[in-house]
Amino acid sequence: MKKAIYKSYGNKGEDIVNMNNAAVDKGGEVIQIPVPAEWKNITVKTKTDTRNIPDFIKNVMDPINAQKGDDLPVSAFLGREDGTFPAGTTEYEKRGIAVNVPEWIPENCTQCNQCAFVCPHASIRPFLLNSEEMKNIPADTVTLKAIGKDLEGLQFRIQVSVLDCTGCGNCGDVCPSKTKAILMKPLGSQTAEMKDMIICLTKLLIRITY
Repeated sequence: MKKAIYKSYGNKGEDIVNMNNAAVDKGGEVIQIPVPAEWKNITVKTKTDTRNIPDFIKNVMDPINAQKGDDLPVSAFLGREDGTFPAGTTEYEKRGIAVNVPEWIPENCTQCNQCAFVCPHASIRPFLLNSEEMKNIPADTVTLKAIGKDLEGLQFRIQVSVLDCTGCGNCGDVCPSKTKAILMKPLGSQTAEMKDMIICLTKLLIRITY
């Protein structure tokens, strides 16, 4: 390996060669990790999937999300030769894959909705709530008086579906407010948003404002 390193990087200088040689030396430093003897008798139990979910989710989406999409037979896509997938599949795949997700700062918001417009996964959305709908939301849910013609009596809220967010940060980048109304925060700090999102989307019929 070191002969190959010298041949490939000798013209890059001695420091580069020495760093590569050091990497080779590190590769020979191993630590023995003992494996408990009882592990040889482990029996793997297969968990039965008892969820009441559509066949498409079980037979196509779940394998794809498990990095086993290449194992799917062509027959799994019969009737979908044009490549279209049914709508609403994110209901069954709240993955929470983003390290950082948007947090809405209400006092800085101008209600321009650009964050929702630019979001590639529709994970951040503006909502208008009337007085009846306001009665059904969690007491600690923050809303603003809606700004705009014909919006008298309505409340405004930006709601983030943090488990659908992929953490791209487009929403924060596009926010025109001088004091940003969208800040990217660690996913673990947004557990309240997970609760609010579920309640808002399952208990209310809310008009989405675009």
